[in-house]
Amino acid sequence: MEWLSLVFGRYFPCGADFFLERHPEIRRVTLYMDHDLAGFVNARKIKTMLHEDKRFRHIRVSVNPPRMGKDYNEKLLLVREQLQTSQHQRRPKEAAVSI
Repeated sequence: MEWLSLVFGRYFPCGADFFLERHPEIRRVTLYMDHDLAGFVNARKIKTMLHEDKRFRHIRVSVNPPRMGKDYNEKLLLVREQLQTSQHQRRPKEAAVSI
């Protein structure tokens, strides 16, 4: 395993440093944070914490907020809604005939 993706809201999981310490082969961490001020602030804190700790300086950290919505739950709801709308529009129209 050379990379690790972490998904969480506002708090860096206390076990993540324990995990990273036991897996020195991890070279890359991607943070999936909320797309708001708190998410950006905490992403910066996590990146700083990892880069200041000599055990984790070899790890490249990237931040990947959702492109739509404020968090990944909202993004999933929007995507689901778009899929349902597109499926509804593609259904062939049927007519009922009674004799």
